[in-house]
This record gives sequence, C-alpha cells and structure tokens, in this order.
Amino acid sequence: MKLLLMTLIASSALAADLDVVSSGAKSSGMKIKSSGVPTFNFSAKKIPLLKVGEERTLKEDVKPYTPPALPQQGTFKGIQKLPSIPTVDIKSKKLKPDVVQNSKVFVSPQTIAKVPDIKELKEIPDPTYQESKPDLKDIKKFTPDDYKMIEGLIFLQIHGNNDMALPIFSEVFKDKDLKYQAHYYYAEAARKIGLPKEFRNSLYYVAKNSPDKDLRQDAVVELVNNIKILNPYDIKEIEPLVQKNDVDITNSDAYNFYRAKYFLEEGNLGQVEDAVTLIPEKSPYYNDALFISGLYNYRRGKVDQAADQMDQVLKRTTKDQRIHTIAAITRARIYFQKNQFKEAFKSYLEVDKSSPLWLQAMVE
Repeated sequence: MKLLLMTLIASSALAADLDVVSSGAKSSGMKIKSSGVPTFNFSAKKIPLLKVGEERTLKEDVKPYTPPALPQQGTFKGIQKLPSIPTVDIKSKKLKPDVVQNSKVFVSPQTIAKVPDIKELKEIPDPTYQESKPDLKDIKKFTPDDYKMIEGLIFLQIHGNNDMALPIFSEVFKDKDLKYQAHYYYAEAARKIGLPKEFRNSLYYVAKNSPDKDLRQDAVVELVNNIKILNPYDIKEIEPLVQKNDVDITNSDAYNFYRAKYFLEEGNLGQVEDAVTLIPEKSPYYNDALFISGLYNYRRGKVDQAADQMDQVLKRTTKDQRIHTIAAITRARIYFQKNQFKEAFKSYLEVDKSSPLWLQAMVE
C-alpha cells in the first residue's frame, strides 16, 4: 500500500512537469471513444477520405535533483577510560579469619543417645536360576472341519449371514471334536432365522451330552433367555437341565413366569409359588404373575385372597388388555361361587366388548 501511494505521488509530480508543445487537431466527421480514439461507421461500397486529427505533443521539463542535507553529527572526543577495580596483593597481606564467638554445639552425648539403633540388614543371597526346559509339542494342523467352523463363524458373527452359516455348521455335526460347538452355533443361527424347533433341539443335544461343563451351561442359559420363542411345555425338559448345571434363574422374569404357568397347569403348586415370588413388581410379567398367584391361592382354598389379587390385576391394567379380561371373568366366577351375584354381575361388565371372551361373559 505504501509503495502504491509513493508511485501515485511520483506520477502526479511527473505529470506536473510536462509542457504542451502543440494541442493537436480534432478529427472531422468522426466519433471519439472514451479512450480518445476516433471511429467512423462506413460501408464496404464507399470509403470516404477521413481526417483523423492529430494528438497533442508534450515536452518534459527535467529539473536537476537536489539531495536533502545530511543531519549534523557531533565531533568525536576519543575513548574515555573508566576506572578499574584496584588489585589486591594477597602475598603482601596476612589474612586472619574472624573468630566465631559463642559457637553453638550441635552434637552432644544427649543427642547421640537419642539416635535410634539401626539393626544390620540381613545378607540377601544371590538369586538362583533354574534352567528352562520347554516341552516341545506338535502343532495342531487344521482339518477341513476346522476350516468349516471358522467359515461358519465368519458368516454368523462378522457378516451376520445366518442363512449361509446354518448349513455350514450342519456339515460339522459328524466331527467328534467339534460337533457340540457346531450344534451350539447352529442353534444361534436357527434362532436368528426364526426356527425355534431347530434352536431347541440343538441346545438340548449340547446341554445333555457335551463333556464341556461351560458349554453345557451356556446352552442352558440360551434356552432360559429365549423361553418366549419356545413352547411352555418345554419347561419340563429345561428345568432339570437348569438344576443339573447350576444356572441362576433369579433374574429371568420371563422364564419364571412360564415356569409358574406350566407348574400351575401340572398342579405342582409348590413350584408355582417358588416361581411367582422371583418376579419383581417392576417386571413386565408381574401382572401375569399376580394373576397366576391368584389362581394358585384359589386352588389352595384361599378364595378371598384370590379375589383380592384379581382386584389388584384389574387396578394395574386397562380394559383393552387381555389379562384384564381374564382377571375380570375369574373374579366374577369367584363372586358367583360365593353367591355374591351383584358383585359378579359388575365384574362381568369389566370385560371389553372387543374381546373374544365377551360373549362368554354375557352368557355367564
């Protein structure tokens, strides 16, 4: 920016030093552009003799350059010598140290007596080294079934292609070393595809026959966690496996609900109570468990307690829920059995009209 400003100043000063020698002559019969160039529109048939005029002539007035005067400098007075530090001749003087008066005693017999005794450290013997003698073992070579297992796991766990993994695992069922693992992963692929029967049968096989305790336990855990896709009567086969493999089911709300439902139908009331008590109030299966508990108490002869539990189910649910309809009919039947016909009539009216049980409720 500074350079541009200096250029503009210099060019303006230079323009001021130009003198006009002749003003030139204007063109006649022609148009002048903004750039000062004359133009004329003509046709190819007729070209007139034009007078384009003359440009003006300029002459530069060069003036001699006078440099500015240099600033005046002071006169040189020479180098001034500063006084130096006086030297001391040590040999010619006798230096005597100052005598310290009333010096402080830091060590005394009393302070030495207070120093605790430090027992001598025991001598640490040099460590001994045992010569390393590694046992050489043969490297296990992969068999074709090993490669199939790896291929199936890649499709199952990495690509998520369960349709491809399922037949690959089935090809390893005859391998005596890999068949239980193949059945376990085959069951996982079958569950993801939507084949509950294949899922159940493969895990049954692993849980009952595998020599690997951890693999057996994992198979039972998978059966417990996926009880919703199985038949409630599968509890008959799963429950002994749970007991045999020490599987913790205290936090499996769905499994405990299906346990209670199965044992109620089988008439095993002791197992019903055990299963229902493991379902917490915050569980989504609590209302169903409360209903089953009411049926359990009814079969035990505790009719009033059963009616109270049905009331709790009705209060915790809405009229459009299936469990609400079943609890309303059950409570109405209990009231009817106790000859409380008015209460039974009101309970039947709790049944939703869109429910398939509404006609049955109206008949009763």
